[in-house]
Amino acid sequence: MIYAVVSNGNPKAPAKYRSVREAFAKKHPNAQLLSFTGDTAQAEELFDLTSQKSFFGGAYLVSCYRVSENKELKESLTELLEAMGASENHFLLFEEKLDTKILAQIEKIGTLYTFTSAAKREEYNIFALPQRVGERDRRGAWVELLRARCAGVSESDLLRPLLWQVRAMLLASRVSAAESGLKPFVYNRAKSYAENYSRTELDTLSFSLAMLEPRVVAGEVELDIALETLVLNL
Repeated sequence: MIYAVVSNGNPKAPAKYRSVREAFAKKHPNAQLLSFTGDTAQAEELFDLTSQKSFFGGAYLVSCYRVSENKELKESLTELLEAMGASENHFLLFEEKLDTKILAQIEKIGTLYTFTSAAKREEYNIFALPQRVGERDRRGAWVELLRARCAGVSESDLLRPLLWQVRAMLLASRVSAAESGLKPFVYNRAKSYAENYSRTELDTLSFSLAMLEPRVVAGEVELDIALETLVLNL
């Protein structure tokens, strides 16, 4: 069986994803939960899970967060969705966007929850938050987070550029411009930002950001609250 939540950038979609997962866990308390993200999912492993049973003899709940963004999976997505739909296991997908052909396929073989795009009241620069984090401007970062929400930008859309910026800072703090592979302007800016943090603080910040999506998928945290907490503890 397959359930899919497609957000189209609507900030209300993650709550629906959590509620579907929690409803299943309540109905099937002994079910084994497996979690995958676009970075960790492998097509072969997911195909195998469509025909496997859990160690406890019941069904799996397989939580898949933005796995369609995985290039390998995208090539076999149609076949994988068919296998998920026919499986005795339960596959819960969260995606930012899917094309109309894939949406029609899911609607035919499973349960589809789609959200309309949130109307943006202003154009928002998604690189403003990474800049404030680089400057270690706690108040400025908090203001940018609020501005992004008011503009209808989802936390998941903020996370990727923020993680990229912190990784660039880590790289610039450790190697030369030539070794980094970054453009000179990007390298110099990242190196300047890195001076606002100790090496340990940068490592911790990078790890915390990288673990946010897996922790959201596992149901350990809510992305909006986790991102708030991270910003307020700069």
